[in-house]
Amino acid sequence: MKSAVRVQERSGAWRQLSLAEAIAEASRHLERGDDAHALKLLEKTVQHAPRIPVVRYLLGVAQVRQKRFEPAISNLEKAVHADERNADYQLSLGEALMAEHPLEAIPHLARCVELGSKRPEAYSKLATLLADDQKPEQALSICDLGLTACGEHPGILASRGVVLTLLDRSAEALECLRKAEALRPHDHWTMVVTAGILLDLGRVPEARHYMERACALEPGNAEAHFNLALTQLLAGDYREGFREYEWRWGMRKVAGRPIFPQPVWDGAELAGRRILLHTEQGAGDTIQFVRYLNFVKARGGHAILPTPKPLVRLMGWLGGCEIAPVDLPLPAFDVQCHLLSLPRLAATDKDTIPPPAAFVIPPEMKQKWSGILGEKTGLRVGIVWAGTAAHKNDRKRSMACRRFAPLLECPGVQLFSLQVGPAVAQLAEAAVQSKVRDLAPHLTDYAETAAAISQLDLVITVDTSVAHLAGSLGAPVWMLTPFAPDWRWLLEREDSPWYPTMRLFRQPVAGDWDSVMKSVEHELRRLLSAAPASAPLPNECVRMAADFIPAGASVLDLGAGSSALEHYLPTGSRYTRFDVVQNSEQPIPRPAGVTHVTALGVLELVPDWRKVLKQLRAFGLPVILSYCAHEGLQELCRVFAEAGFHLQSSLRTDDNRVLLRIVPGETRLPLRRRVLVMSCDNSGNFADRLGFHAINSMMPAGAEVHHGCLDPWDVPPGDFDLLILGTGNSVGQQILTDQVLELVRRVPRSVGIFGTEYREGIDRARMTELVDRLTIWFARYEEDLLLYGAGRQNAVHLGDWTIGAFPMTRWNRDETLRAGWECWKNLPLDGAIRKIQKYRTVVAEGIEPLLCALTSADRVAYTEQRDASGKHSGKYRSLLIDIFGRTWPESNLFEFPREAVAAYRARTMRVMSEMPLVFNQLLESQENKCSGA
Repeated sequence: MKSAVRVQERSGAWRQLSLAEAIAEASRHLERGDDAHALKLLEKTVQHAPRIPVVRYLLGVAQVRQKRFEPAISNLEKAVHADERNADYQLSLGEALMAEHPLEAIPHLARCVELGSKRPEAYSKLATLLADDQKPEQALSICDLGLTACGEHPGILASRGVVLTLLDRSAEALECLRKAEALRPHDHWTMVVTAGILLDLGRVPEARHYMERACALEPGNAEAHFNLALTQLLAGDYREGFREYEWRWGMRKVAGRPIFPQPVWDGAELAGRRILLHTEQGAGDTIQFVRYLNFVKARGGHAILPTPKPLVRLMGWLGGCEIAPVDLPLPAFDVQCHLLSLPRLAATDKDTIPPPAAFVIPPEMKQKWSGILGEKTGLRVGIVWAGTAAHKNDRKRSMACRRFAPLLECPGVQLFSLQVGPAVAQLAEAAVQSKVRDLAPHLTDYAETAAAISQLDLVITVDTSVAHLAGSLGAPVWMLTPFAPDWRWLLEREDSPWYPTMRLFRQPVAGDWDSVMKSVEHELRRLLSAAPASAPLPNECVRMAADFIPAGASVLDLGAGSSALEHYLPTGSRYTRFDVVQNSEQPIPRPAGVTHVTALGVLELVPDWRKVLKQLRAFGLPVILSYCAHEGLQELCRVFAEAGFHLQSSLRTDDNRVLLRIVPGETRLPLRRRVLVMSCDNSGNFADRLGFHAINSMMPAGAEVHHGCLDPWDVPPGDFDLLILGTGNSVGQQILTDQVLELVRRVPRSVGIFGTEYREGIDRARMTELVDRLTIWFARYEEDLLLYGAGRQNAVHLGDWTIGAFPMTRWNRDETLRAGWECWKNLPLDGAIRKIQKYRTVVAEGIEPLLCALTSADRVAYTEQRDASGKHSGKYRSLLIDIFGRTWPESNLFEFPREAVAAYRARTMRVMSEMPLVFNQLLESQENKCSGA
């Protein structure tokens, strides 16, 4: 070889290398990992010897290491063409193709194996590709051939474990991985594969341990982090799981994020900017995660949703976002984000999952599908048995249509197929032929499927996009779940935090669909045979139900038969009745001003009581109901959750019947110079002392605060920009004086922070004028609002804000404390709180000691506050209804749900957190007014 390669040294000097010397030197660079110098030398060498296969081979290897795959493939193809019997050439070409064109790599890796290569990576990589190509039997043969050629190599053993998993031989797979781990204890890929097998076996904590080890060994490995995310999400650890889920973009098998110059959104306020929300993965993921559009809108964003054609019409029913069909040019946008990244930005956990997206189906679509389905002769049930065959987990999640055959034997069932795609052909099988109505010809997109579901009573489906669609529509959906479920279905539970109307039927062991379908058949027959109860509602139950209703309520009674409830309602209540049983086909009216709904003895009698609950949820009001709880309270709570309610309080009236108060979730949104705070004299009790400090802490830093006294009357001189009336106390008639009303008239902005007591003696006209003149009233009790703030936009339910001074804690003395005024007489305030919170049982002689005890004790009782004539203050009843939705008799020890106290504390403190902003805005508005702004 006469050709020579001229190479410049680092010193700047030049030297001549023969072709053989250049090849040898480049090989040494590659062996040392000095890929950059090898590449530079080989690029010169190939100019002198373009037809020498070893030069093309080495150049291709160097380019692969630099991730320059396309030129690497070109060079390696030339090397293989020149010497196709060289196993190393075939292997390197296969490795280069795996990065860009994985299926094209298979024949080259196979040829490498045929040539008898002793390189273990040839066997492990070929087996991986064959497994990805859904050829697990061939992949297993390659692994066995590799173990014969190379001995028990950990890479081949790990690949064999993966393949055995695909063949549902998980126990053997785990044995292979244990051997691989013993041979190479610190190999991250072996740990990732082992974790995947443990997940298939349902051993989630072990799987998570292996994933964490893999991430520790290779902190930058995307596959390890992504698989750790799946174990965290499956275990319900959403905060950490969604954070780790962002590693998906580094996965070889996950499509990369679209490349646009606009920045990726970090969750900050958008202030009207346009945000592109990329859909990703399947249609089910899009349907599941568009619920986060409200999160984007709450940040002030204008959402743009690129949408594939089958979803365009459905997504158009959402409203509040701009739909961009993917086959059209994208509109302009400012920032971008992926739908499945939104849960992380929203700091989602199991308790803060937003409700499903609300797809509003046009009435004409419902009418169209009512006609398509025809006459209803039984329970309409839609079924889906198979997902997309290309899905990596499809062999586990899909089943054969014939498995639904037992449901055809259930009397009173009409089965409709919502299946689309090639699996529809299974309807021709004898077991279901002509017995299941095929809707596929009409299901041209997801909008049609949604409209069809709206006319069904139940959907039974495997884990497909139809499950997400039915769940989002609020339709009852039974999902048939494989033993190793997708992360979003969690473990063991029958319900889903993502869809209130979903029920999960899980395989007890891998592949056992027979047990699943037996459970489904049993539950379907039970559903069909359920008979309504008709026992009369006892008056004692009605009387007890009145204890769940606060004074001043306006009650809509849906009960059938007697109107006995009207006679037991508390003072100031109003009563309206609508017999929902006799008028089950009519929509429930909502009279003006109604604040509470009662449904005593109703749910057992109406044909579709879930429909009734759905109507009531639209009212957004508390509902007091009774029910013969044959299914137990847990089952009832699941049904209420499906309808959008949660249980606030319950009371069993006898062996069969339970009284319940259910409430919808609600979010309250809140609506600086010289400030006057008027309250009662600081007498040293909890309320006065805590209120004094609380109000001062909420004032803007630049506000000048002056304190006055209501009784005895004492007002500092001068004019004021803002009046704060009360510091959380309860006021009676002696406070409602002409002086108070005149002061409220005189100060341009006023905020009330008080409740009421001894209400029978309050001059209603004075109280009405006072509330009318307040800019905003933070009412202490729900009953305050009902009696004096109903219908007013300036009234907000604060709660007793002293709860913020009492931490949720636990008693440590199993004794009883009588907590009267002496508790704080000789103690500092914090000492009095600590003293009360030490005792398991507390008898409270003041409202604040009672509230303090509720944060720590197991049992409490209270002694009502009375005036000179013996009348009750009413404050204790008000407080207990606020917290628990019901009252208990005076002086009787009662146990209570601590989580209800924590929820009340959170609600109250949430409103308190908004009060500084209110004060600030009122003072700013007054400042702007005075300056002429």
